[in-house]
Amino acid sequence: MAWDSTGQEGVYYWAKYFGFTNTATKSVNSVLGFMQTLPHWGWNGNARRYWDNIYGGKLRRIERQIHHYGSALNALPLLSAFRSSPTDTYLLRTGYAGTTGPLSNINADGFAAASFHSWPDTLKWDGISGDYGPGFLGLALGSGTYVVQDAELGLVAFGGMLTSSGNSVSVVTKDAVRRKVFIGPLGVLVSVDAGIVREVKYVAASKTVDVTLAQLDGVPKAANAVIWVEGGGNWKVTGSGVTQARGGWQVALSGDSVVVQVLPA
Repeated sequence: MAWDSTGQEGVYYWAKYFGFTNTATKSVNSVLGFMQTLPHWGWNGNARRYWDNIYGGKLRRIERQIHHYGSALNALPLLSAFRSSPTDTYLLRTGYAGTTGPLSNINADGFAAASFHSWPDTLKWDGISGDYGPGFLGLALGSGTYVVQDAELGLVAFGGMLTSSGNSVSVVTKDAVRRKVFIGPLGVLVSVDAGIVREVKYVAASKTVDVTLAQLDGVPKAANAVIWVEGGGNWKVTGSGVTQARGGWQVALSGDSVVVQVLPA
């Protein structure tokens, strides 16, 4: 896709599902061809978008758009590819930058602009929301806390606060959604459909993960949450009142928080 940068996520996920590995790899490589990691809020994880303001912007012209919806959507195959290869931290750095890009579009009043105008004589957010929606979708689907063993930095957390004591590692989630945690050293992804994942604690040697579930203040409360565990072998979830449901485990969200344990089956 020489001009645009739309559709790679769809091609990637379908190709991966049906086992077309070469096509999935091409999709990831095409994204890496135009998305990069740079020490700049706008260009970091920015997709290659030029013409969408003509159709969805208030200021209509062709220019390199900053954090149009392609940033977050193109990030999805990079993050998925990283979860399949959790030692390739460049995939995570670029994908995480892309998936957090749409946060910068939202101003203090809650208005979300379609993109940022990059021409030096403008340098401002567009005046209407336009097609921001797909970018927010990418943010919602891609957000999570990622724990990774980096070759240069050691054990770090993207979207979380990490502390370690002996063999135990604790991570408090700080990403925008707080419903997904990927633990790279174990190759395991933990996600929930309601409430939030407040904190995870894991011991690499025993492959046990304590997951603290909670609810946000000021929003409707959920009675239960379903927790799913993917990757890194077979897993089970144990805890008070935990039952199997919908391909995962149902947990009652009672009180301020509840702790369940993920461990090898």
